[in-house]
Amino acid sequence: MMKRLAVTVCLLWVVVSVAPAQQFFKAGVVDFARVYNQFFKETKPVKDFDDFKSGIQKEIDKMKEEIRQINDQRNDAKLKGDSSRVSSLDVEILKRQDVMKEYARVQQIQINSRNLDLQEANFLRLLNDEIEQAAVSKGFGLILNKKDTAVIWFGPDADITDDVLARMTADLKR
Repeated sequence: MMKRLAVTVCLLWVVVSVAPAQQFFKAGVVDFARVYNQFFKETKPVKDFDDFKSGIQKEIDKMKEEIRQINDQRNDAKLKGDSSRVSSLDVEILKRQDVMKEYARVQQIQINSRNLDLQEANFLRLLNDEIEQAAVSKGFGLILNKKDTAVIWFGPDADITDDVLARMTADLKR
């Protein structure tokens, strides 16, 4: 019985003394979609971008209305049998449609460019900085996206590449 108690005490001492040597870090999660929807959509650059897109849409709507009015004139001319007026209005409609399509194409390029700049430059840089600061302040070594568990951020202690390489090198020398 005494032998059993001594073995148990020894095993307990080994477990307790080895446990602190193990270094585990805490992992946290960020609901990336929620942060995006709650914060990003309310920033001034996003509002400016939305205003830019609204201005383009208003201009396109104005062009469409002008084309619709010319089309109404064309239909009136057709009812009156004025074929030369119908032909000239057809040409005008086609010309304005081409101008509208080209305007929309050029503006779409600008929208795409501004959208990429907005997403990449401001929001992601700010988000990464804030995630890192929150993680470090709470003692997290790893942050995952809540929805798909992709790694969003990890601390410098999380990278064990050098340790693995050293162990592999040592194993090869044996």
